[in-house]
Amino acid sequence: MRLDGHRKEQDLFSVLVLLSAGSISILAIVEHDFPPGSVENARAEKLAVVKDLTSTTIIQSLTSFIINRPSFAKLDGCLRLTISISNITATIASIDVDLEPRMFSQQQASFDDWMVNQIPGGPEALLCLLLTRHQQKSKGLTAKQATVCAAFDAISPQLAATFDCIAHVAVMRSLAFQFSWEGTVLDVGCGQGVFGGLLALYHKDVDLYGTDMSEAMIRAPQIKEYYHTPIHVGPMEQTLISSPTPDHITCFSVFQYVAPMTFITALSQMFLKARKSITFDIPEVSPEYAQKLENVMKLSRPTDHLPSLHRIGTPAGWKVVMHRHCLTYTEPNYGIDVYSRYIRYERIV
Repeated sequence: MRLDGHRKEQDLFSVLVLLSAGSISILAIVEHDFPPGSVENARAEKLAVVKDLTSTTIIQSLTSFIINRPSFAKLDGCLRLTISISNITATIASIDVDLEPRMFSQQQASFDDWMVNQIPGGPEALLCLLLTRHQQKSKGLTAKQATVCAAFDAISPQLAATFDCIAHVAVMRSLAFQFSWEGTVLDVGCGQGVFGGLLALYHKDVDLYGTDMSEAMIRAPQIKEYYHTPIHVGPMEQTLISSPTPDHITCFSVFQYVAPMTFITALSQMFLKARKSITFDIPEVSPEYAQKLENVMKLSRPTDHLPSLHRIGTPAGWKVVMHRHCLTYTEPNYGIDVYSRYIRYERIV
Protein backbone atom coordinates (compact mmCIF):
# COMPACT_ATOMS: atom_id res chain seq x y z
CA MET A 1 0.00 0.00 0.00
CA ARG A 2 3.06 2.28 0.11
CA LEU A 3 4.11 4.31 -2.87
CA ASP A 4 7.75 3.19 -2.77
CA GLY A 5 10.11 0.90 -0.90
CA HIS A 6 11.13 3.18 1.96
CA ARG A 7 9.96 2.27 5.44
CA LYS A 8 7.33 4.49 7.01
CA GLU A 9 5.84 4.12 10.45
CA GLN A 10 2.43 5.07 9.12
CA ASP A 11 0.53 5.19 5.83
CA LEU A 12 -1.82 8.14 5.37
CA PHE A 13 -4.98 8.02 3.26
CA SER A 14 -7.70 10.55 2.47
CA VAL A 15 -11.15 9.33 1.50
CA LEU A 16 -13.89 11.53 0.00
CA VAL A 17 -17.30 10.16 0.98
CA LEU A 18 -20.91 11.00 0.16
CA LEU A 19 -23.54 10.05 2.74
CA SER A 20 -27.09 9.90 1.43
CA ALA A 21 -30.17 8.46 3.15
CA GLY A 22 -28.07 6.03 5.15
CA SER A 23 -26.04 4.88 2.11
CA ILE A 24 -22.29 5.34 1.74
CA SER A 25 -20.66 6.23 -1.59
CA ILE A 26 -16.86 6.34 -1.58
CA LEU A 27 -15.92 8.86 -4.27
CA ALA A 28 -12.11 8.90 -4.16
CA ILE A 29 -9.24 7.34 -2.20
CA VAL A 30 -5.83 9.04 -2.13
CA GLU A 31 -2.54 7.94 -0.52
CA HIS A 32 -0.07 10.57 0.75
CA ASP A 33 3.67 10.13 0.35
CA PHE A 34 4.72 12.24 3.31
CA PRO A 35 4.61 11.95 7.13
CA PRO A 36 1.19 12.30 8.82
CA GLY A 37 0.12 15.87 9.40
CA SER A 38 -2.03 18.49 7.72
CA VAL A 39 -3.25 17.44 4.28
CA GLU A 40 -4.39 20.90 3.28
CA ASN A 41 -1.07 21.84 1.63
CA ALA A 42 -0.49 18.47 -0.01
CA ARG A 43 1.25 18.76 -3.37
CA ALA A 44 -0.05 16.74 -6.31
CA GLU A 45 3.33 15.09 -6.88
CA LYS A 46 3.12 13.70 -3.32
CA LEU A 47 -0.30 12.15 -3.89
CA ALA A 48 -1.43 8.99 -5.63
CA VAL A 49 -4.91 7.73 -6.40
CA VAL A 50 -5.34 4.29 -4.86
CA LYS A 51 -6.17 2.04 -7.81
CA ASP A 52 -5.12 -1.52 -6.94
CA LEU A 53 -7.98 -3.76 -5.88
CA THR A 54 -6.46 -4.99 -2.60
CA SER A 55 -5.70 -1.53 -1.21
CA THR A 56 -9.05 -0.18 -2.45
CA THR A 57 -10.95 -3.00 -0.76
CA ILE A 58 -9.09 -2.50 2.53
CA ILE A 59 -9.70 1.26 2.62
CA GLN A 60 -13.33 0.84 1.56
CA SER A 61 -13.88 -1.66 4.38
CA LEU A 62 -12.23 0.65 6.92
CA THR A 63 -14.28 3.60 5.71
CA SER A 64 -17.54 1.68 5.93
CA PHE A 65 -16.61 0.49 9.42
CA ILE A 66 -15.93 4.07 10.54
CA ILE A 67 -18.98 5.64 8.88
CA ASN A 68 -21.37 2.99 10.23
CA ARG A 69 -20.77 4.18 13.78
CA PRO A 70 -23.79 5.81 15.51
CA SER A 71 -22.09 9.23 15.55
CA PHE A 72 -22.38 9.37 11.73
CA ALA A 73 -25.97 8.14 11.53
CA LYS A 74 -27.58 11.55 10.98
CA LEU A 75 -24.93 13.04 8.71
CA ASP A 76 -25.93 13.77 5.11
CA GLY A 77 -23.61 15.13 2.43
CA CYS A 78 -19.91 15.09 1.54
CA LEU A 79 -17.13 14.62 4.08
CA ARG A 80 -13.44 13.74 4.03
CA LEU A 81 -11.81 11.13 6.21
CA THR A 82 -8.07 11.10 6.82
CA ILE A 83 -7.00 7.68 8.04
CA SER A 84 -3.53 6.90 9.38
CA ILE A 85 -2.58 3.22 9.50
CA SER A 86 0.35 1.99 11.57
CA ASN A 87 2.81 -0.22 9.69
CA ILE A 88 4.10 -1.55 13.00
CA THR A 89 0.82 -2.73 14.54
CA ALA A 90 -1.29 -2.90 11.34
CA THR A 91 -4.04 -0.95 13.08
CA ILE A 92 -5.70 2.44 12.65
CA ALA A 93 -3.44 5.02 14.32
CA SER A 94 -5.72 8.03 13.90
CA ILE A 95 -8.88 9.23 12.16
CA ASP A 96 -9.65 12.82 11.23
CA VAL A 97 -13.08 13.84 9.92
CA ASP A 98 -13.67 17.02 7.91
CA LEU A 99 -17.41 17.65 7.62
CA GLU A 100 -16.93 20.62 5.27
CA PRO A 101 -14.50 19.68 2.47
CA ARG A 102 -13.21 22.76 0.65
CA MET A 103 -14.56 21.96 -2.80
CA PHE A 104 -15.20 24.24 -5.79
CA SER A 105 -12.82 26.90 -4.49
CA GLN A 106 -13.03 30.14 -6.45
CA GLN A 107 -9.65 31.62 -5.53
CA GLN A 108 -7.21 28.71 -5.48
CA ALA A 109 -7.77 25.01 -6.05
CA SER A 110 -7.76 23.15 -2.74
CA PHE A 111 -6.68 19.63 -1.83
CA ASP A 112 -10.36 18.66 -1.84
CA ASP A 113 -10.72 20.07 -5.37
CA TRP A 114 -7.84 17.82 -6.40
CA MET A 115 -9.69 14.86 -4.88
CA VAL A 116 -12.90 15.78 -6.71
CA ASN A 117 -10.96 15.66 -9.99
CA GLN A 118 -10.09 12.02 -9.24
CA ILE A 119 -13.78 11.00 -9.21
CA PRO A 120 -14.80 9.31 -12.48
CA GLY A 121 -16.31 12.23 -14.39
CA GLY A 122 -14.68 14.81 -12.08
CA PRO A 123 -16.58 17.88 -10.81
CA GLU A 124 -19.41 17.37 -13.32
CA ALA A 125 -20.09 13.88 -11.95
CA LEU A 126 -20.07 15.12 -8.35
CA LEU A 127 -22.50 17.93 -9.19
CA CYS A 128 -24.77 15.47 -11.00
CA LEU A 129 -24.61 13.13 -8.02
CA LEU A 130 -25.49 15.92 -5.57
CA LEU A 131 -28.31 17.24 -7.78
CA THR A 132 -29.70 13.74 -8.25
CA ARG A 133 -29.63 13.21 -4.51
CA HIS A 134 -31.53 16.49 -4.04
CA GLN A 135 -34.08 15.59 -6.72
CA GLN A 136 -34.82 12.26 -5.06
CA LYS A 137 -36.58 14.21 -2.35
CA SER A 138 -38.88 15.89 -4.88
CA LYS A 139 -42.52 14.80 -5.09
CA GLY A 140 -42.54 15.83 -8.73
CA LEU A 141 -39.69 13.46 -9.49
CA THR A 142 -41.45 10.65 -7.64
CA ALA A 143 -44.53 11.18 -9.82
CA LYS A 144 -42.38 11.14 -12.97
CA GLN A 145 -40.70 7.91 -11.89
CA ALA A 146 -44.15 6.37 -11.34
CA THR A 147 -45.05 7.35 -14.92
CA VAL A 148 -41.89 5.69 -16.23
CA CYS A 149 -42.65 2.51 -14.28
CA ALA A 150 -46.21 2.44 -15.61
CA ALA A 151 -44.94 2.79 -19.18
CA PHE A 152 -42.59 -0.18 -18.86
CA ASP A 153 -45.18 -2.22 -16.96
CA ALA A 154 -47.54 -1.69 -19.90
CA ILE A 155 -45.11 -2.96 -22.56
CA SER A 156 -43.77 -5.84 -20.47
CA PRO A 157 -46.09 -8.52 -21.95
CA GLN A 158 -44.91 -7.81 -25.52
CA LEU A 159 -41.18 -7.68 -24.79
CA ALA A 160 -40.47 -11.40 -24.43
CA ALA A 161 -41.48 -12.18 -28.02
CA THR A 162 -39.71 -9.08 -29.35
CA PHE A 163 -36.37 -9.93 -27.75
CA ASP A 164 -36.24 -13.34 -29.37
CA CYS A 165 -35.68 -11.91 -32.84
CA ILE A 166 -33.52 -8.78 -32.55
CA ALA A 167 -29.79 -8.32 -33.16
CA HIS A 168 -29.38 -6.80 -29.70
CA VAL A 169 -29.83 -10.23 -28.09
CA ALA A 170 -27.26 -11.76 -30.46
CA VAL A 171 -24.74 -9.10 -29.40
CA MET A 172 -25.45 -9.67 -25.70
CA ARG A 173 -25.05 -13.39 -26.25
CA SER A 174 -21.63 -12.84 -27.83
CA LEU A 175 -20.61 -10.68 -24.86
CA ALA A 176 -21.75 -13.36 -22.42
CA PHE A 177 -19.58 -15.87 -24.29
CA GLN A 178 -16.55 -13.67 -25.01
CA PHE A 179 -15.72 -12.22 -21.60
CA SER A 180 -15.03 -13.48 -18.11
CA TRP A 181 -17.86 -13.00 -15.60
CA GLU A 182 -16.31 -14.76 -12.64
CA GLY A 183 -17.66 -13.61 -9.28
CA THR A 184 -20.72 -11.44 -8.74
CA VAL A 185 -22.61 -9.61 -11.51
CA LEU A 186 -24.99 -6.69 -10.93
CA ASP A 187 -27.35 -6.32 -13.89
CA VAL A 188 -28.66 -2.75 -13.72
CA GLY A 189 -32.04 -2.42 -15.41
CA CYS A 190 -32.27 -6.22 -15.64
CA GLY A 191 -35.86 -6.10 -16.98
CA GLN A 192 -37.08 -9.62 -17.67
CA GLY A 193 -33.68 -11.18 -17.13
CA VAL A 194 -32.62 -11.60 -20.76
CA PHE A 195 -28.91 -11.10 -20.10
CA GLY A 196 -29.05 -13.36 -17.05
CA GLY A 197 -30.42 -16.16 -19.21
CA LEU A 198 -27.65 -15.62 -21.77
CA LEU A 199 -24.96 -15.65 -19.08
CA ALA A 200 -26.32 -18.95 -17.77
CA LEU A 201 -25.67 -20.56 -21.18
CA TYR A 202 -21.89 -20.24 -20.72
CA HIS A 203 -21.26 -19.53 -17.03
CA LYS A 204 -23.09 -21.84 -14.66
CA ASP A 205 -21.47 -20.47 -11.51
CA VAL A 206 -22.22 -16.75 -11.98
CA ASP A 207 -23.60 -15.03 -8.87
CA LEU A 208 -26.21 -12.75 -10.44
CA TYR A 209 -28.07 -9.81 -8.90
CA GLY A 210 -30.38 -7.29 -10.54
CA THR A 211 -32.06 -3.91 -10.21
CA ASP A 212 -35.02 -2.50 -12.13
CA MET A 213 -37.78 0.10 -11.86
CA SER A 214 -40.60 -2.05 -13.18
CA GLU A 215 -42.38 -4.51 -10.91
CA ALA A 216 -44.03 -6.14 -13.94
CA MET A 217 -40.73 -6.74 -15.73
CA ILE A 218 -39.14 -8.64 -12.86
CA ARG A 219 -42.05 -11.08 -12.63
CA ALA A 220 -40.65 -12.87 -15.69
CA PRO A 221 -39.70 -16.55 -15.10
CA GLN A 222 -36.02 -15.93 -15.96
CA ILE A 223 -35.66 -13.62 -12.97
CA LYS A 224 -36.45 -16.37 -10.46
CA GLU A 225 -34.41 -18.88 -12.42
CA TYR A 226 -31.15 -16.96 -12.77
CA TYR A 227 -31.11 -14.01 -10.32
CA HIS A 228 -30.92 -13.66 -6.58
CA THR A 229 -34.28 -12.44 -5.38
CA PRO A 230 -35.77 -10.13 -4.42
CA ILE A 231 -34.64 -7.79 -7.19
CA HIS A 232 -33.74 -4.33 -5.89
CA VAL A 233 -36.52 -2.10 -7.27
CA GLY A 234 -35.98 1.62 -7.86
CA PRO A 235 -34.22 4.18 -10.09
CA MET A 236 -30.68 3.11 -11.01
CA GLU A 237 -29.08 6.20 -9.49
CA GLN A 238 -30.50 5.13 -6.11
CA THR A 239 -30.07 1.38 -6.33
CA LEU A 240 -26.44 1.68 -7.45
CA ILE A 241 -25.49 3.57 -4.29
CA SER A 242 -27.25 1.14 -1.96
CA SER A 243 -26.29 -2.10 -3.76
CA PRO A 244 -23.40 -4.31 -2.52
CA THR A 245 -20.09 -3.98 -4.38
CA PRO A 246 -20.06 -6.45 -7.33
CA ASP A 247 -17.23 -7.74 -9.49
CA HIS A 248 -19.02 -6.84 -12.72
CA ILE A 249 -21.78 -4.36 -13.63
CA THR A 250 -23.91 -4.61 -16.77
CA CYS A 251 -26.53 -2.22 -18.13
CA PHE A 252 -28.33 -2.89 -21.42
CA SER A 253 -31.22 -1.06 -23.14
CA VAL A 254 -31.52 1.45 -20.30
CA PHE A 255 -29.43 4.55 -20.89
CA GLN A 256 -31.50 5.84 -23.82
CA TYR A 257 -34.39 6.43 -21.41
CA VAL A 258 -32.54 8.56 -18.85
CA ALA A 259 -31.51 12.21 -18.73
CA PRO A 260 -27.82 13.19 -19.16
CA MET A 261 -27.51 13.98 -15.45
CA THR A 262 -28.74 10.50 -14.55
CA PHE A 263 -26.40 8.90 -17.09
CA ILE A 264 -23.34 10.69 -15.69
CA THR A 265 -24.35 9.91 -12.11
CA ALA A 266 -24.96 6.23 -12.86
CA LEU A 267 -21.81 5.67 -14.92
CA SER A 268 -19.61 7.39 -12.33
CA GLN A 269 -21.14 5.17 -9.64
CA MET A 270 -20.49 2.09 -11.77
CA PHE A 271 -16.79 2.94 -12.03
CA LEU A 272 -16.67 3.46 -8.28
CA LYS A 273 -18.56 0.24 -7.50
CA ALA A 274 -17.31 -2.46 -9.87
CA ARG A 275 -14.26 -4.47 -8.86
CA LYS A 276 -13.48 -5.89 -12.31
CA SER A 277 -15.60 -4.66 -15.24
CA ILE A 278 -18.43 -2.49 -16.57
CA THR A 279 -20.32 -3.45 -19.75
CA PHE A 280 -23.14 -1.39 -21.25
CA ASP A 281 -24.67 -0.09 -24.44
CA ILE A 282 -25.47 3.41 -25.66
CA PRO A 283 -28.17 3.36 -28.37
CA GLU A 284 -28.01 6.07 -31.02
CA VAL A 285 -31.49 7.56 -31.05
CA SER A 286 -32.26 9.71 -34.09
CA PRO A 287 -34.43 12.83 -33.58
CA GLU A 288 -37.23 11.16 -35.56
CA TYR A 289 -37.22 8.01 -33.44
CA ALA A 290 -36.82 10.02 -30.22
CA GLN A 291 -39.97 11.97 -31.02
CA LYS A 292 -41.95 8.78 -31.73
CA LEU A 293 -40.79 7.14 -28.51
CA GLU A 294 -41.64 10.24 -26.55
CA ASN A 295 -45.16 10.30 -28.01
CA VAL A 296 -45.83 6.58 -27.51
CA MET A 297 -44.26 5.97 -24.08
CA LYS A 298 -44.81 9.44 -22.61
CA LEU A 299 -41.25 9.49 -21.32
CA SER A 300 -38.57 12.14 -21.46
CA ARG A 301 -37.10 12.43 -24.94
CA PRO A 302 -34.41 9.72 -25.36
CA THR A 303 -30.87 11.07 -25.37
CA ASP A 304 -27.63 10.18 -27.14
CA HIS A 305 -25.11 10.02 -24.29
CA LEU A 306 -21.95 9.64 -26.35
CA PRO A 307 -20.82 13.26 -25.70
CA SER A 308 -21.20 12.71 -21.95
CA LEU A 309 -19.21 9.48 -22.21
CA HIS A 310 -16.41 11.32 -23.99
CA ARG A 311 -16.29 13.91 -21.19
CA ILE A 312 -16.02 11.21 -18.54
CA GLY A 313 -13.26 9.51 -20.51
CA THR A 314 -11.38 6.51 -19.12
CA PRO A 315 -10.84 6.89 -15.36
CA ALA A 316 -7.48 6.11 -13.75
CA GLY A 317 -7.07 2.40 -13.18
CA TRP A 318 -9.42 1.41 -16.02
CA LYS A 319 -9.01 0.48 -19.70
CA VAL A 320 -11.42 0.11 -22.63
CA VAL A 321 -11.33 -3.49 -23.88
CA MET A 322 -14.26 -3.27 -26.31
CA HIS A 323 -16.07 -0.55 -28.26
CA ARG A 324 -18.36 -2.12 -30.83
CA HIS A 325 -20.76 -0.23 -33.11
CA CYS A 326 -23.51 -2.27 -34.74
CA LEU A 327 -27.19 -2.56 -35.62
CA THR A 328 -29.32 -3.20 -32.54
CA TYR A 329 -32.73 -3.68 -34.09
CA THR A 330 -35.14 -2.36 -36.69
CA GLU A 331 -38.13 -0.78 -34.98
CA PRO A 332 -41.09 -2.84 -36.28
CA ASN A 333 -43.70 -0.09 -36.11
CA TYR A 334 -41.69 2.63 -37.88
CA GLY A 335 -39.05 0.73 -39.89
CA ILE A 336 -36.25 2.76 -38.27
CA ASP A 337 -32.82 1.12 -37.87
CA VAL A 338 -31.39 1.68 -34.40
CA TYR A 339 -27.62 1.32 -33.87
CA SER A 340 -25.81 1.05 -30.54
CA ARG A 341 -22.31 1.26 -29.15
CA TYR A 342 -21.43 -1.66 -26.88
CA ILE A 343 -18.63 -0.76 -24.49
CA ARG A 344 -16.69 -2.69 -21.87
CA TYR A 345 -14.21 -1.28 -19.37
CA GLU A 346 -11.98 -3.45 -17.19
CA ARG A 347 -9.89 -2.55 -14.18
CA ILE A 348 -6.15 -2.61 -14.81
CA VAL A 349 -4.69 -5.39 -12.66
